[in-house]
Amino acid sequence: MMSNKSPYIYFKYYIALLMLISMSVVSGFRYYSGDDYISYMNIHNYIINNQYNYIFEPFFYFLNKISNSFSISSFLITLITNICIFYAILKVSNNSILGLFLYVLSEFYLSQFNIIRQSLGNSLLILSFVLFYYKNNTSSIIAFILSVFSHYAMLITAPILFLINKIKLKFYLFCLIIIIVYIFSQIGLFDFVYKIIGVLSFDKFSAYSEIDYSSMKTIGMKFIFNFIVFFFSVVLIKSKYKDYNNKLIENLIKIIMFGFFLSAIGTSIPIIFRLSYVFLNFSYLYYPYILTSNILSKSNRIIFGCVLFTYEILKLVYNLNANIYGIFPYDFKI
Repeated sequence: MMSNKSPYIYFKYYIALLMLISMSVVSGFRYYSGDDYISYMNIHNYIINNQYNYIFEPFFYFLNKISNSFSISSFLITLITNICIFYAILKVSNNSILGLFLYVLSEFYLSQFNIIRQSLGNSLLILSFVLFYYKNNTSSIIAFILSVFSHYAMLITAPILFLINKIKLKFYLFCLIIIIVYIFSQIGLFDFVYKIIGVLSFDKFSAYSEIDYSSMKTIGMKFIFNFIVFFFSVVLIKSKYKDYNNKLIENLIKIIMFGFFLSAIGTSIPIIFRLSYVFLNFSYLYYPYILTSNILSKSNRIIFGCVLFTYEILKLVYNLNANIYGIFPYDFKI
């Protein structure tokens, strides 16, 4: 893919570099923008003025420690996040710019205005997955360690990703299970989870057992629409191939489906949503790949590409208009 570097290819890389830096500047050098801004600013100030505390992930701590301002640390974190995602897309897609544009429209990018630790850890996890697939085992291990050192929660994803690879469920059966779990979630069959946490965690989380979680439930319209778009893409693939006959696509589909499984539960247990995004964000490898490979016919690539980009644009407009991530009012400060 990179052997014949024509001037056009160099131009694409130049455009991609400008996009990556611009995206990182916008999300990094923000001032009191984002719901978690104050929390992360306080964390940065604590790290600067104190010795290392094990509650902070080492890589996240290091990036804050070498930065003399929160804006600089935020910029470094978002730049590394964006570079990792772009490189992962570059490894799997024949049109990295298309994949990068899709990423710009995504909620994965918008999350950098809030959960910057998880975004960094998730991007390194995705990069580790791609490097492992292409047999770059040493680099894959390093990327995975850095992902854990960016967000400890990434540690639990390794066995999950391994087990997902062993799942032998047929796609449509997996879909049926997700739908059933969603229905169970909506009628309240998972409400007991918080109460169990409250009982088992003694005083630390005992408040969970007293919360009325019925008020926190959601129909999960975004989950439903995301699932429909993804389902449509797999149906198009199956219209050409009875079996995927592609290990990368097979694994990505399983990972994303597991993310939807968690999201179905998350409609009644909102805290599960955040974990589900760790797996759903693999879709930003999956979509660029299927839109630029022959796993879809050319006509289906055009049809699905139009559907996907229209949906992502509408979702972006909604998120910005509703100020879902607390980005506005936006102020820029170095």
